[in-house]
Amino acid sequence: MPLPEDVQKKIMAGRKASLMKVLKKSGDSGFFTGLSVSVNIFLRSAGIRVRQSGNYRITVLLAFSAASLLLIAGISGFSGLIYKESAGPAHVILAAGDVHVRHRGNAPEKLKVLDKVSAGDAVMAGKDSHLMIQIGSKGVIILSPDSAAEITGLGKGRIEVSLNNGRILSKVAAPGQGPAFVIRSPNAAAEAVGTEFTVAYDGNTSIISLGKGRLKITCTGSGEEVFMDRGNTALVGTGITFRAISRVEMLEIKKISRVDFVVNPEKTGRIEIERKSRIYLQDILEMNREIDDITRKNSTLRGKELEQWKKLPPLERLRREGKIITMLHLKDGSMIAGSIISQDEGEMKFDTADGIIIIPKNDIIRRAPLD
Repeated sequence: MPLPEDVQKKIMAGRKASLMKVLKKSGDSGFFTGLSVSVNIFLRSAGIRVRQSGNYRITVLLAFSAASLLLIAGISGFSGLIYKESAGPAHVILAAGDVHVRHRGNAPEKLKVLDKVSAGDAVMAGKDSHLMIQIGSKGVIILSPDSAAEITGLGKGRIEVSLNNGRILSKVAAPGQGPAFVIRSPNAAAEAVGTEFTVAYDGNTSIISLGKGRLKITCTGSGEEVFMDRGNTALVGTGITFRAISRVEMLEIKKISRVDFVVNPEKTGRIEIERKSRIYLQDILEMNREIDDITRKNSTLRGKELEQWKKLPPLERLRREGKIITMLHLKDGSMIAGSIISQDEGEMKFDTADGIIIIPKNDIIRRAPLD
């Protein structure tokens, strides 16, 4: 998967700046001698070695050929082959309301836009508060109101955030490029293979919802590991179960999908970032109002209405939700009726109304619509 355009531009700008330094430095001790040594240093920093020749003219021609290929690779979109990304600094991009950081056990400090957070820092968002942190050019996390987390890793190989309570919204740029990106809760870990997801923890269960791509989910208690496709929610306790993603969860993911990465936050400056964050905060508040409306409507399904709903046959509940009912005929002679949620080459996720199950596609002989 190619790197984001803004990241590619930053890489190219850095390479060009380094090459300009090479050209300037080359005049210090003879054109070909200085240029040969300097260009080799530049190429070695990119992971490319050029064998020295006794003839500096030959060496520098080899070096410039390699440098040209390096630049062409970046321009033509192959920069992912040589790009080695570290986590980079983590900057506060949005600080609305009661948001704090505790640096390695010290007293909490109020956070503001462009503050930096480091590995070992604990971050908190109070009631009606929102905190957004951009980690280098790799990922963005948003701490929802009444949430707390710890930045447990910002290394070159792994970015890790541990959610203590509440909810984290996450967006990852170019999954598979650079360090791994992991959100943990007390009983689960979600590693980004996809790009937009949320992790919530209510004190007992982790609720992980995926809007785009794939997630590798681990139940830390049982050691169970599964991959989840978009459009689904995993419930992690002592094990892992699945259900279709809800409308409210989709709205939560929509909040993070609106986020744009800030290229070079320090250069962009506090004033411009605060201007953009105010616009984004209005989007969040608008979606919160929509979530509140849905919650109020759902709360009317109580008492007799809820009991009546539970008494409906499972397939009737699926029909009333507008889902297409399918009968699956399996190799062992059994049949299962329900609604197909998603499928790939190896397996199918199937909603029976009593729960979501995963069926290997090799076990399915045929399928037949019931409606």
